[in-house]
Amino acid sequence: MLNILFNKDNLIVFSFVFFIQILGINFLLLFFKNFFKKNNLFLNLSYSWFFGNAIFSFLIFFLFVFKKFNVLSLNIFFGLFFLTSILFIFLFLKERKEIKLKKLNLVYFVFALIFFTPLMIESLTSFLISWDALAIWFLKAKALYFDQNILPFLKSENFYYSSQAYPLGIPLIINIYYRLINKVNEQAIQFYFVWFFINMSFLFFGLLINFFEKSFSKFILFLLTLTLMISSTFIIYSHNGYVDFQLGYIFLVIFSLVYFFIVKKENRFLYPKLILLGLGYSLMIKNEALPFSLISVFILLVIFGLNFGILNFVQKYFLYFLSFLPFLYWEFYRRINLIPSFLDGNLIPKKENLLRLKVIFNYFFLEYFNTDKYGLNLIIALFLIIFFGTILFYKGKIKKILPLFLILFFQIISYFYVFLITPFPYLVQLESSLERIFLQFIPLIYFLAIVFVFEGIKD
Repeated sequence: MLNILFNKDNLIVFSFVFFIQILGINFLLLFFKNFFKKNNLFLNLSYSWFFGNAIFSFLIFFLFVFKKFNVLSLNIFFGLFFLTSILFIFLFLKERKEIKLKKLNLVYFVFALIFFTPLMIESLTSFLISWDALAIWFLKAKALYFDQNILPFLKSENFYYSSQAYPLGIPLIINIYYRLINKVNEQAIQFYFVWFFINMSFLFFGLLINFFEKSFSKFILFLLTLTLMISSTFIIYSHNGYVDFQLGYIFLVIFSLVYFFIVKKENRFLYPKLILLGLGYSLMIKNEALPFSLISVFILLVIFGLNFGILNFVQKYFLYFLSFLPFLYWEFYRRINLIPSFLDGNLIPKKENLLRLKVIFNYFFLEYFNTDKYGLNLIIALFLIIFFGTILFYKGKIKKILPLFLILFFQIISYFYVFLITPFPYLVQLESSLERIFLQFIPLIYFLAIVFVFEGIKD
């Protein structure tokens, strides 16, 4: 077993993942030091993984644009890893007195890694067998690995099944790993995917500590975190090559930052910066990030505009809107090169398609209450949202949470919209994709339930 775990490819993927994690920590310590200092260990780990991926994805996208993947060799990567680690040590030692690093949190961190070790081992040793993983994300990664000029692949009629118009964020990352090991390894790179799962666990645990540390022991909060995370559906999709769970994690991070932007008074102006960077990154992952980004930007404009003016918002955060450039470039690239998308030319629902609404709603309803997949978690979360939402309504505090609810609501509506306009047999598409779609917003429902409870019991 040790030979399997610590072979060359696995050691490189460990380094690859830790490099992204450290890159994110350095980014936060350099540019958002006050944000980092206010958070507990688990929030900082999760946020640093998120922003490490965002920064790394932006950099890799520029290599794609200028066809410069070959500048990244294994030696150069380890050189970057070494420099990043030295910078991390310097920044940590410089700020160690102000960083919240409690011994008990370190104990829970180690325990969490031990608890998830079987899943990490499985990610390193299991075969990639899921269709979308093989035919969409990993196939694009192979195309990028074998030839930087991916355009012939994207325009080829032989690969229509690979959804050529999908964003390239995840395939670009996989391709970089293939280049580091100088071959295709679809097993080891699954460790990169499972690290999103582990960091979602850290995020929920960190949020629960942040909200309820004074009311409950950390052991109870840790058990609650595990209850949220160990559903069979989460485990299955944690590393099987689909990116829906990873997108759900990305949505959750941005969702939490929107909440802090709404409720925090100190350092409030830094949150739109983080949110805009996160939204730009999300648009590189999957098409479902577009409605999420539009409604999130709208919420930011409304909240900020009511207090300081929309023009001030645009001027203050203009540079952070540049994080949307990879998305805009990709849209321009695929349209000018006529890369096909099934949504092109189908944006307005046909009148007869409106009859689908009842069926779509029934499918969503049945999926939501499917206890075989999600246990009682979603039902309990809905009950908590309704119960504490009623309390907040009567206390006059519901307005504070309303923007979060609107983001979730419009995101779900966007899925209904796609099923209304799809030219494919919509029932087939519903049955094949509904479970994965739920992975994108289940974490948001859990977060809403936690926030409603916290706001409801707060004086």
